Amino acid sequence: MLNVNELKKLDKKALIQKIAEMKKQVFEIKFSKYTTGIEKSHLLKNLKKDIAKCFTVINANRAGE
Repeated sequence: MLNVNELKKLDKKALIQKIAEMKKQVFEIKFSKYTTGIEKSHLLKNLKKDIAKCFTVINANRAGE
């Protein structure tokens, strides 16, 4: 899981890129879950939480501007 302090150090463009990568991973995990089954089902939950943290940091930066 990502640390919020590390995310605060990144700029908006890097955060958006990180969100896109994580959304791609979510898609791949969901796809493999429904086709072959996955052993580590907790990864999906963790990725979704990390995406939410990134959005929170983006919105907090926007409110502070």
